Amino acid sequence: MLLRLNKGVSFLADEAGAGDQDYTLEQLADEYCKKYGRVDWLYRPRQLNQLEKILLYAARFRSADNNFLIFTVINQALEQGIGVVLGKLTPEAAQLYSRARQVWAEIHRVKGFIRFHPAKNRTKTLVGRAEFRHRIEDILLQHFRRRYPKETVVIIRGSEAYILLNNQVRVYPYSQLGLEFDEHEFDSFWDVYYDSQTVEGRLNKKLARKHVPKKLWSWVPEGNKLK
Repeated sequence: MLLRLNKGVSFLADEAGAGDQDYTLEQLADEYCKKYGRVDWLYRPRQLNQLEKILLYAARFRSADNNFLIFTVINQALEQGIGVVLGKLTPEAAQLYSRARQVWAEIHRVKGFIRFHPAKNRTKTLVGRAEFRHRIEDILLQHFRRRYPKETVVIIRGSEAYILLNNQVRVYPYSQLGLEFDEHEFDSFWDVYYDSQTVEGRLNKKLARKHVPKKLWSWVPEGNKLK
C-alpha cells in the first residue's frame, strides 16, 4: 500500500520506481520521524489502525484522481494532525471516507450475492460471475479461499477471470481458461425456490428491490424476478 513518505509527499507502490524498497507501516513511520521529527499519532496504534483501514478500502476506489486524494489527506494528517482526517474536518477527508464506504459496500454486496458453480472439466474448482466497479478482486478471492479452502475459486468479471495463486491475484482472459460450467442449471434452482416462496396476493416487488440493488440485477439469478 504505502511505500514511502517524503516531506509533504507520499507515494503509492504502483507509482514508485522499480528500485524502491517496500516498507511496513511501522518502518515507514520510523523513517519519516527520523528525517523530519516525531509525529505522535504515527506511534498510536489505535489511530494508525483507523487510518490504515480507511486507506485499505479507499485505495481500491476506481478513479483517476484517487491517488492524488490519498496524498492530500495523508499530508493533512501529517501537517494538521490525524484528528483532522479521522474527524472528516476537511472536504478531502470526508471524500476519502465516502470512497472507503462505497468500496466496503460493494465488497459486502458481492460477497452476499455471488453464486459459485462447480467446473465440469476441472476438479475442485468453483466458478462465480460478478460485476463490480472497484479493485476488490483480491479481497473477494481471499474471503472465498477461507470459505472454500479445498477448492480453487475463479471469479469472472466481464471478459476477465481472477484466480488466487500463491497468494497473488492472477488475471486471465476468461475465454482462454476453457472452463465448463452450467450456471443456468443452478439459476433454475433459484427460480424454483423464489417461486415457491411467492404468494401471489402478497407480491411486493418494490420491497424486494430494496434488498437487491438494481446494479446487481444483470448478474444475480433473482434479478430477472425484480425487473
